Order: sequence, then structure tokens, then C-alpha cells
Amino acid sequence: MLSSLRAHRPRLAAGVVVVLTMLVGLVLLLESKLARASYDIPFAWRPALPAGDIRLIYLDDVSHRELRQVIGGRWDRTLHARLIDRLTAAGARLIVFDVIFAGASANPAADAALAAAMKRSGRVVIGGFYHHDQPDWEEMPDEPFRSAAVGWGNTDFMLDPDGGLRRSFPDVKNLPGQPDVPWLPRRAAQLAAHAAAPLHAGGWFNFAGPPGTFSSVSYYRALEPDGVPPNFFRDKIVFVGAQSPAGFTGENKDTYRTPYSDWGWPASPGVDFLATATLDTMRNIWLSPLSTTSEIILNLLLALGLSLGLLRLSPLWAALAAAAGALVVAGLACLLAWYAHIWIDWLVIIVEIVVALFCSVVWNSIQVYVEKRLVEESLAAHLSPAIVKRLVADPALRQVGGVKQEVSIIFTDIANFSRVSEMMHPDDLVNLLNRYFEAALNCIHRTDGTVVDLIGDAIFAIWNAPVGQTDHRERACRAAIELQSQLVEFESTHRNLLLRTRVGLHTGVACVGNIGSAIRFDYTAIGESINLASRLEGLNKHIGSNILASREIQRAVENELATRLIGHFKFKGFGRAVEIHELIGGRDQIEPTRVWREKFADALQDFRGGKFEEAAVKFKAVHGLRQNNEPDMATASGLTAVDGPSRFYLEKIEEFRVKPPPSDWVGEVELKEK
Repeated sequence: MLSSLRAHRPRLAAGVVVVLTMLVGLVLLLESKLARASYDIPFAWRPALPAGDIRLIYLDDVSHRELRQVIGGRWDRTLHARLIDRLTAAGARLIVFDVIFAGASANPAADAALAAAMKRSGRVVIGGFYHHDQPDWEEMPDEPFRSAAVGWGNTDFMLDPDGGLRRSFPDVKNLPGQPDVPWLPRRAAQLAAHAAAPLHAGGWFNFAGPPGTFSSVSYYRALEPDGVPPNFFRDKIVFVGAQSPAGFTGENKDTYRTPYSDWGWPASPGVDFLATATLDTMRNIWLSPLSTTSEIILNLLLALGLSLGLLRLSPLWAALAAAAGALVVAGLACLLAWYAHIWIDWLVIIVEIVVALFCSVVWNSIQVYVEKRLVEESLAAHLSPAIVKRLVADPALRQVGGVKQEVSIIFTDIANFSRVSEMMHPDDLVNLLNRYFEAALNCIHRTDGTVVDLIGDAIFAIWNAPVGQTDHRERACRAAIELQSQLVEFESTHRNLLLRTRVGLHTGVACVGNIGSAIRFDYTAIGESINLASRLEGLNKHIGSNILASREIQRAVENELATRLIGHFKFKGFGRAVEIHELIGGRDQIEPTRVWREKFADALQDFRGGKFEEAAVKFKAVHGLRQNNEPDMATASGLTAVDGPSRFYLEKIEEFRVKPPPSDWVGEVELKEK
């Protein structure tokens, strides 16, 4: 079950990330602030649109002063009559007042003059005020202005929570006893375009540009004969309004935020929005959002793709892909808004990208941490802590595959372990092996060897891989000698058991690397050299020795350790005879063992020369030298009192007496068993 869960872990992680990203996207689709920002930002990156059809006349503070109008009161309506006549004479296409002419003024003559000017012009549009949540008009233009104007409309807006205006306003319809009245920009666009029926286009404002995009002039300058350039008003739609929403001039009403307000631009008066809406309606360039269903489907699909895609990438590539994806999304959103007049809640997609990236980084970081821990745990059983720290930082180590590498190899085995195991309770046997391996592995780790495997009671270790070691031969030999010494101390605490360890040493080329998988680290070594080291370990059993080493590894320590040539052996399955040496002890054993080692060397030379009788005498002498001159050596080294290799050759001489070697024999010993 655990293995199945481990195998499905990437799918489970992907599912969790997909669901999380989708939930974040769905929640944010309901969040209006992000939607408003998605709508606003593309305007800041888009060049201004042509706005030459519109002119603005502001009832501003300077006009109050120049024309001596009381702030907070109605303007003299004769000024409006003069302005209408002036604009009509200048060839204005349409004159739109963002001023509500409700109620009679204190000067009836001024009211009559204004109505007459409207009638003469035949191109004046005025406004009223109807709020969508009220049962009746709050302010409606009075007669005779309503009849004198060519049309009138509602000047209300859909105000957003942040004080901005972004959407068109519906027409006023189905009021009891009242005619249907369109929104003022829609009515103005109909009249300016000479449309037979009202234009019902609407949506979200497509702003031509930041405040100041429309050409404008102060009210008092518009009344002066030379106040504006020639043809400034010709064939233009002229909007007249205060720098505040429709109402009596001088009322302290707020202006409104635009998409440019967050970029340092000031808020705009309501008349600017009426002009923008009129231009959008005439050009049919209102922005349209995607439907709620389309938005949900789009975000769910993107959440799915983003999550699955980014999870497959490393943190660096995921970050680069996320950044590129965010730029693409922003770019497409802008292009859709600018040219297709469709705006999408693209910042939600950006947040989904960030969420998917965060999950990808977290997941991959967890994966890296888990892999690192797996490597550390795997290596901890193989290597010394110092080597482990150097290797866990190398990601290439976790790659599956091997390389050809010269290594020094050690194979160990406990002599007669099967008999020992038969005498012990399984729990006691396990405890004994744990203590034995702790003592044995410490010797390998102290020389920075790599424990490749523990096979039953056997140990397989190498040097010079995965970290190179120029003195790997010496390290392996020192580990073997130290292992013998350590086990002597180990056996002293378990007097009822003799765990004599046989060791085989060899240096050669092997294939080393992770032969397992990327998720299960299994660093090992394979090849003929490994097999030879194993055969050397097994040969100890036949000749009664403890540590046997090939010439390839022994030559590195022949002047540092007490060693002796054992002979040339031809193993089954190997085409050549191998020169084999025995490691006796450290430098301190060179002199104490010199006499019998030299005697053994003489005996071996006679044996290889076919002088079997002389050799037999000398091999027996080695027995005596070791028993009489060094009685403590046998016990200290774990050897029997009789010299094992000498006994082996004495037995081999007996065989040759019965069946002499062939005529081309050169002194090697051929082994019939592996």
C-alpha cells in the first residue's frame, strides 16, 4: 500500500494543486477589486484614441469670476442663451448641457431667452436626473426648456465602490405616466448620428485617454469672439458642464475616478464621462466583459493547465515559465481590450499563475528535500559523514547510470557463520550482527570507504568512488588491518564466540554508479574486478589466512605493512593466474614476522621451482617458527597456531607426489571451485 501511495504521489499532488488553484480563481472572480484593476490597467498601457469629435466647455472657477456668477447659485440663463447662439453660429453639430434646467429662475426674461435660443438652434440636448433606485425623477427639466430642446436624457451614473465610473446607465423605462427617457449619452449619440431610433449600445467605458484628452475651453472664453481658434466648434459635439456631476453650478459635488487615477492622474468631472459614453456609443466601441460562465470555464481550464504544467518544471524553469505566462496573459488581455473591445478578469489568471508557481516551488522543494534525505539516508549506510555532506550537494549523483572507474575493493565474510547462527536465538543473533557491523563499518568509514552492500554477514566496500582518492589502495589496506584489530577487541567481549573475519582485497576497473533509480538511490559497483575481490575473500577459507590481496593493491603498501607473497592462483572463470599476497599486520609487525615470512618465501620459491621435498621441509619450519618464536601472534591475529598457507602447500605437495603437475607448469595453483 505504501509503495502504491508513493507511486501515485505525483498525481495526488497535481490533483491538490489543481483544486487549490481552481478554488483561488473562483473565489477571486467574485472579488470586485481585482476585476476593476483588470479593467483599469490596460488603459494605462494604451495610446490615446482619436477624440476630435468632442469639445468640452467647463463652468469652472475662473468663469465664475470673469462672468461674476455667484458660487452656489444658478447661472444667469442669458449667458447660456448667448453661448447657444455662439455655438450654433460656429457650426457645432450638437450642444449637450450637463446642467439641469429645473425650476424657474429669478429672471423670467432670462428663462424665455434661453428657451428661445434652444428653439432657434435646434441642436441642444439637456439633462434630467433619475436615480435607478428611486420611484420617480429627482430632477426633471422644466417647460419650456424640455420642449425647446431637441432632446433630453438622464445624467445619472453607475458608481463603483471605489468612486469610479466604468459602466453605462440603463434607459429610464416603464415609469407610470412618464415617457421612456434614454440615458443622455445614448440620446446625444442618436441625434449626432441622425439615427432614426435610439442607440441602445452600452457596456463598459472605453476611455479615449486620460483626463485632458478631449479639447476643452473655459465657459467665459467660449463666449468671446476670439476666445477659441477658428473652426474650433465646427461640426463638433460640444458638452457644457461644471467640473462636478450634473446639478446647479456651484454645488460641491465630487468628481470621479478614472482608470488613470492610480497612475497619478486627477479625477474627472461628470461631463467628461458623458462625452466618453457618447463617443463610445457613436463608434460602437464599448468594452464587453466575458460572461460569468465563460470566465469560470476559462479560469478552470487555465488552472488545470497551469498546475499540471508548472509542477513538471524545476523551480527556476517554473518561475521563468510563470513570468512568461503572466506577460502573455497581460499582453493578450490588452490586445483583446484594445482591438476586440473585450475585457477579461486577467489579474485572476495572474494570481492563479502565482498560486500554481508557489505550489510548484513548494512541491519541487519538498521533492528535492525528500530526494536529498533519501540520498543522505542511503549514503549514511555506505559512507562516512564527511563524504555524505560532499555528495548530497551534487544532484548528478542521483542520476541513474554508471561510469568506468578504478576502485579498490574489499570483501569480508565471517568464517563459519552458519554454525554460529545455528547456536543462537534469532534475536541474539541479530543483536550480535548489529554490534559486529557497527565495529566493522567504523573501520571502513574512518578511511572514507564506501560500503556498497551488506550481504548477510558479508561486507562489500570500495574506495575511490564516488569521491576520488589518490591513495585509495592504502586506505583499503589500512581498513582491512584495522578491521582485524577491531574484531580482536570485539571478540574479547564475546569470549564464547569467535567471529574470525576473512578479507579479500583488489584494485581494478569497475562500473560504479546509481544502478537503482532516481527515487531509490542504490550506489554500487559491478564488474570482473568485484568478482576477483570476492574470490580472494573465499580463498582465505582454503588456505587458512585472514587477509588476501592482489598484487595490484598490495604493491602500494608493501613497504608500509607486513605482507608476504602467497603465490599465483588461477581462479575458475579467470583466464590468468593472479599474484596473491597476505596482509599480516601494520608497520610494527614487519620485524617481528620477518624470519618466518622469509622462510615462507624460500619455501614458496622451491615449490614453484618443483623442489617439493625442500619446500616441504621449509613449510614445516614456518610452523615451528610461528609456534616457538611468536606464540602470541597467532592469538592476536585470529589465526590458528599452525600457519595456514604453509599447511595448504604441504597438502598440495602431497597431491603432486601422487599426481605430478604437467611439464609446462610454472608454479601456479589452479583452483577447481569458485
